[in-house]
Amino acid sequence: MAKKTVSRRDFVKATALGGGAIVLASCAAPLPTTAPASAVKRGGTLIIGTAQQIQFLDPNKGGLRNNYNAFRSIFSTLTTYDKDGVPVPDLAESLTADASDLVWTIKIRSDVKFHNGRDMTADDVKFSLDFALNPDNASVARAFILLIKQVDLVDKQTIKVTLEQPYGLLPAALHQVFIIDKDNLANIATKPNGTGPFSVKEYNTGQNLELVKFSGYWEKGGDGAALPYLDAVSIRTLTDTNALYTSLSTGTVHAFWQMPDQIQIQAKGAANLQLLPSPFKTTHDEWFFQGDVAPFNDVRARQALLYAWDKEAIVQAGYFGQADPRLNNNIIPPGSWAEDTSIPAVKRDPAKAKQLFEAAGVKTIKFLGYTITPQFRPISQVMERNLNEIGVKLELEFMELGAWLALIKAGEVQPWGDGDQGASFGVNISVNPPDPGMSIMNWGCKTHFGSWICFDNLKAAADKANAATSIEERRVGFKAYQEIWAKEVPAIITCHRAFTHAALKTVHGLFDDDGVINFRRGWSES
Repeated sequence: MAKKTVSRRDFVKATALGGGAIVLASCAAPLPTTAPASAVKRGGTLIIGTAQQIQFLDPNKGGLRNNYNAFRSIFSTLTTYDKDGVPVPDLAESLTADASDLVWTIKIRSDVKFHNGRDMTADDVKFSLDFALNPDNASVARAFILLIKQVDLVDKQTIKVTLEQPYGLLPAALHQVFIIDKDNLANIATKPNGTGPFSVKEYNTGQNLELVKFSGYWEKGGDGAALPYLDAVSIRTLTDTNALYTSLSTGTVHAFWQMPDQIQIQAKGAANLQLLPSPFKTTHDEWFFQGDVAPFNDVRARQALLYAWDKEAIVQAGYFGQADPRLNNNIIPPGSWAEDTSIPAVKRDPAKAKQLFEAAGVKTIKFLGYTITPQFRPISQVMERNLNEIGVKLELEFMELGAWLALIKAGEVQPWGDGDQGASFGVNISVNPPDPGMSIMNWGCKTHFGSWICFDNLKAAADKANAATSIEERRVGFKAYQEIWAKEVPAIITCHRAFTHAALKTVHGLFDDDGVINFRRGWSES
């Protein structure tokens, strides 16, 4: 079958109809409209306040979500998402799959430079992909590109990617692979050399990151000159969210990353502030447990929690009604094209929960939480009351985030919920890209960052959904996945919501980009 070049809109239609070779051609990704180009003011420093620290600057390490505020401003990726959640080229000019869907040809932009002034070439892209694929490097991106069999250099601006099997999710997956400089590996965690719109001026771990405009950035603004508009960005850690809100209200900081829900209610009433919600409700709370040891290796124990908890009360206690209770426990976000709306809601049933817990031999369980996220205390208290009602004791243990991560052995291929911890469960705020295939990859067979749960049929359904290149074929895989999820309860999804930030109304051009503040087109009136 012959290849053909199509626009982004044509690509969406082609994949929906299941037709032919795929081509993503470079085009400008639509961005939030803020003001005409003539109104944009260049210069100035944007100050962003965060309650989380930035742990390091090496994008292959992943870590806390706040790290990505640094990663996505210092580095770039081959693809990005447009306002509809469709992957489009970024550093790539085009991505073309052949008729077999096994070989992709990726053309690279010729006008991209690293911060040290060196031209970025296809050799850098090949190196970055090979580095992420090497298990010895422990890159968080590896899980998304495991189906890449080989990367070949075609010429200075072209690579060829050969897959183990068809993988329609590849354009979305490449958004997780940052292009790095092979000569910068020794210093990448503190002094990275990227291709993004900002370079590092100063970095103090856990305190602040000072970024300055990269004058050699390739992308153009509405005025025809190179982005970014801002001269500098300062990302500062202030762990007290109430103090951070005061700083925003008074203009000491100009933007607030990941604003807690109770503070959002205050911000809505402030004349000088604006909320910046993600257009996609792809953030969810997942309450996970160890699935291969007692008691949660018994589906009855997992189902019992589902029947015991009052999700509407949980959302009210933790999010002040600012989230959508996920009553049918579906991991696919509401409104997604992949959502199976026929999955029924699970009505709270304390009597059934008690019966299931008794059958599974459960009398006491423990919640392992971390102190940095305040909503988990009132939420866990609702859960405690729900379980007390049916004669099950819930022990609550909160700790510093680092200790919590060490306890569950986050990211390590070994179980945490054994011995005394076997009857424990934890929680993760999962911030996911718009493509639902990215979130289901986390739940197959021992692929979750903390849980050790494994369902071969769940993995098979995920693989089928992510292999297909047509929307209809992908829906078939997603439907099977959701049916298995509803039956097996690998985790409990209490709610979905939009990841939300805030800024002064005098600041323009900021938007949520997969859980971070994208400020490459940001500018301020003063």
